[in-house]
Amino acid sequence: MDSLIIFMLTYLPIIFMVAGPLLIIIIISYLKIRDKKRKENIKKYCEENGLNYQDELEDKPKSLYGFNIVYLHPCHDFEKTYTSVMSGERNGISFTILDYKYNSGTRGGQFGSTLCVLSKDGVSLPDFSITTGYSSLAIINRINVLDNRRNKDIKLPKNFTNKFFISGFDSAAITNLLNEDIQNIFNSFYSIGFECEGTSEGKFLTSHWRCRDINGRLKILSDSVRVYEEMLKQLKTDKETNI
Repeated sequence: MDSLIIFMLTYLPIIFMVAGPLLIIIIISYLKIRDKKRKENIKKYCEENGLNYQDELEDKPKSLYGFNIVYLHPCHDFEKTYTSVMSGERNGISFTILDYKYNSGTRGGQFGSTLCVLSKDGVSLPDFSITTGYSSLAIINRINVLDNRRNKDIKLPKNFTNKFFISGFDSAAITNLLNEDIQNIFNSFYSIGFECEGTSEGKFLTSHWRCRDINGRLKILSDSVRVYEEMLKQLKTDKETNI
């Protein structure tokens, strides 16, 4: 027994010193190989389906201009990357899906999400954002609620507002836009870290935890287009009613 203890005290630190770095190298290599394979699958899908693909962008894409999700959170002030960018059109709606990463200088870590941006010519949405409790805009939305600048007149069911933080200045337009059908869609793909934003330029963005494969991206696109089309339908109904 004593000899076993002596052996462990003598050799275990050496084993850990050798095996520890080796294990880290193996993990890093595996993640790089997995990420490379993922990019290859996304590129292949784009080539087979007539979509545009860019491995990495040097600067923020124009489709992200005007969205608070990407620029208001303090951690987003540090180095950013935009990778695996696929774009095209579905049902007359232009879309861009990409991986967005940023390095947090305050925490020393890297964070990322998959963004999907939709737009259609001639459309104007009320400026709004919807976030869950653990998303990057949630803290900003809480502040807006507390200082009473936003949200106070948005009339939506309690079971919906308990899940999401909703912000926007035109309370009546937002309340009218987020009808029961749209609320049900949001509820169906609710997840921690989900957030979305609409702009007066008609652009709509959804942000999700980073997807690992092309199927996850296609699910995000399908869900995002679904809710955007419902919004367009509601806008058309409002326009016809006001004629």
